[in-house]
Amino acid sequence: MQLVFLCREKDFKEFGHNKVFSELLADLRVLEEKGITIVDKSVVKGALYCIAGDNLGSHCIGGFTENFSSSEYLCRYCLLTRTEFQGADPAICGPQRTPETYRSATEQLETENVSEVQGIKFSYYCFNIHYPVELRSTLEFLQRCFFSINPERGTKVECKKKLWSVNPRVLTLISDIADHEWT
Repeated sequence: MQLVFLCREKDFKEFGHNKVFSELLADLRVLEEKGITIVDKSVVKGALYCIAGDNLGSHCIGGFTENFSSSEYLCRYCLLTRTEFQGADPAICGPQRTPETYRSATEQLETENVSEVQGIKFSYYCFNIHYPVELRSTLEFLQRCFFSINPERGTKVECKKKLWSVNPRVLTLISDIADHEWT
């Protein structure tokens, strides 16, 4: 993992996300579509498969509102409102955000003169970054082993015949690493 981009918050405000990210995104598109030629003259293609950030940074990059103290919608995972969050049950979760609710909110942003819809300020899909399906197991492995996200159950990768509790390829890799003789 390498740091590829760093900017000041005021740059986002002054120039906007598209302008700030334009050079990085152009480089990523070249890496995805054309690749780079390495020493042995072979071409290696690459892709962005993960963005790591704190809560505020993730909201910023994802196009969600960043004012947690006054925004009506303050969660990027669900549609929980501030009023519901401040209610009697501190463990309450709202309806999960889905591609459909996200698409509906971004369409409303484009057609109406509003600054945000359900806590979304802009569509990050405008970045036009392709997420390679082949990397889904890599992301699940990173989530489980390095970030302890959902380590014992669940998967976002479905198989047509069976839904595994954990992707078998991820389990094999974890097992192989655990069994390896480290010197």
